[in-house]
Amino acid sequence: MNDDRSRVLSFGSALTTYPDPIGGICRVLDMLDAGMLSRVRSVSVSTTLATNTVLENTGAPVALILIGEYGLPENDDIPYCIHARGGHTCDGDEYEELDADAVRQYVLSVKDKVSAFAVSSFFSIRNPDHELRIKKLIIELTGYPVVCGHELSQSLGAYERGITAYLNASLLPVTCCFTESVQNEMKRRGSQARINVLQCSGSVRNINEAVYRPIESVFSGPAASLLGASHLSGLDTCVMIDVGGTSTDVSMIRQGIALTDDDGAVVGNRKTKVTALKTETSAMGGDSLIWISSPSVSSPDNLKKIRIGPLKVIPICRASSEWPEIIGSVRTRWFADRLRFSRYVQPVIFYMRTASPENISETLSPDACRIYERIGDTPTPLPDILWDMKFVPTEALGELVQKKLVRLIGLTPTDILHVSHVFNEWDAEASEAVVSLLAEFVQLSPEELCSRIRQMFAENMACGIIHFLCGNVTREEISRFLENSNVRFRTDLPVVMIGGPVKAYAEDIKKYLDADIIVPPYADIGNAVGALAGKVSKRVEISIRMSYNDSRYNIRTKSVIVHAPDGRRIFPTISEAVKYTEAAGKEMIYDYMRKASVDDSDVSFSVRSESITVDGSVPISTKYIFEGTADPRFRYVFHMHPGFLCIQSEKYINRRVYSQNVSGLQVNFCIDHFDALYSVMSAPHTKNNCAVCPWFLWMC
Repeated sequence: MNDDRSRVLSFGSALTTYPDPIGGICRVLDMLDAGMLSRVRSVSVSTTLATNTVLENTGAPVALILIGEYGLPENDDIPYCIHARGGHTCDGDEYEELDADAVRQYVLSVKDKVSAFAVSSFFSIRNPDHELRIKKLIIELTGYPVVCGHELSQSLGAYERGITAYLNASLLPVTCCFTESVQNEMKRRGSQARINVLQCSGSVRNINEAVYRPIESVFSGPAASLLGASHLSGLDTCVMIDVGGTSTDVSMIRQGIALTDDDGAVVGNRKTKVTALKTETSAMGGDSLIWISSPSVSSPDNLKKIRIGPLKVIPICRASSEWPEIIGSVRTRWFADRLRFSRYVQPVIFYMRTASPENISETLSPDACRIYERIGDTPTPLPDILWDMKFVPTEALGELVQKKLVRLIGLTPTDILHVSHVFNEWDAEASEAVVSLLAEFVQLSPEELCSRIRQMFAENMACGIIHFLCGNVTREEISRFLENSNVRFRTDLPVVMIGGPVKAYAEDIKKYLDADIIVPPYADIGNAVGALAGKVSKRVEISIRMSYNDSRYNIRTKSVIVHAPDGRRIFPTISEAVKYTEAAGKEMIYDYMRKASVDDSDVSFSVRSESITVDGSVPISTKYIFEGTADPRFRYVFHMHPGFLCIQSEKYINRRVYSQNVSGLQVNFCIDHFDALYSVMSAPHTKNNCAVCPWFLWMC
């Protein structure tokens, strides 16, 4: 992007390197001149590593220690967990003596089975003493990492704080390996750059601090998209809808501040205390499978048998570009038994191996094992799998998909856009062949089927926006409302669309939504642009609780207790407590910013309070919320996010713009002096082997 971040100078796309993203990072660094790397001043990492690790349940084994009397939900499945006596009251006084001996015995019994520990104590946000004592004990006994609930959240909810600490602890090993690889690689190349990590709130955090709080980087993708929508449109208040490959997300920014879910995000079906964006998500994206569910030829409701999602597959058009033989199979070998259709069994669907597990007979059911043996490393048509079977083992097919042993290739909204000639990245001919075949099963022409699917996709987008704005109305009620072609929902809030295919749906969504629909330039890289717009941010909460004598006729303050992140303090008067709170909150904000190399004068500071009173006059408690933000300064930015490369410079004079071809992609960059120009090495580029790394922001 240019110096005021109003124009994208260059962008590109690339495939992510799995399972270790550092390989892609190194390939990008190899393209850059060593002298240029020495001028890099700041690096920012935007990664889905934490999110994927939680969702795939591939984190490290962790033991959760809960201090106090509160029960676990019935469906809890934490394998290593213990309750111990202890905890505090809401005033921070000890409720029960800590049973350190029980904790000691438990830690010694599981230390060879886990890699980290999580600790959550009842009312630790009022007094963290028991959590800190257990943390010290565990480190002395094992030397393992320990995460305390009060370190990650100051919100009520001991169990949710415990789950937050548990997930955070499970992410520590994989996060440490990744961040250490990044830091070592930068040092090996002679760079002394600061490294930041994008958070789910849209802010950035120094990597040396972020490595201990990886749970706060989950759902950073939607945050980046929201910031990108605001930045590209120039609006500080808008609704954002982001259409990705798997899902469609809706969120909102008001006067430059993103709306957040203060109740805590749900991560991997677990309720946490992670403050993330308030988001409305539907499992319908550009790569969602379009399928029909056992349509009857004589039924007038065949249109209602058409489904989109939630399964993500490889689009037919993209697969055919890599394996041209697919189009021949589409025309000659398709599954005709409409009475047995499901999301895994369709007229045209292909299966392909993604992994070869050991001891497969112990891993899979007999039916799944038999089917797996018939699937190859290249696309295998469904008839070749089921040709001699008397029944369709739908459950076995689903087992293979859920265990991520196979990937599916099928019809998607991306294929529909190819057939409609509004998107022409891959093989439209293969998409047209599948659409023609599927249309026969629902007694429509190919044009009518494409129109119907685009209508369903646009209706889902509109439904998501309406449900986000009117949360007390169910999606089912909204869908019935939208079926009336004479009625539209109106909002004065502008709607900014982000994502690769959104331009194709801009007019379709206007049929349901009366609003200012905006598709900004570079909407397809809005997520990448948003990652560049992240600010350094810090929030501190400090509570003041008042204690009174027992006389109802002569109420007097006995004591005033201040609960801060670093512990509690007792003051004789409210005025002294307030004076301390205001000074401590500001100092905590400024101290954090100084560590992030931000001057005090560059911090935008705000404070607000929320009070609880009796009869509207007698204060019981007051919570002070301090927030500070700052815009990172003096940087050049090379942004490498899933699919994109953007470049930005700011606050330099006498700039000149230069261009160089990188891996077949045109890259522009600004420098302040001609003699500071460093060449960017070119390299061969193909669609399947793009050298631009997908997880990085370069800031020089």
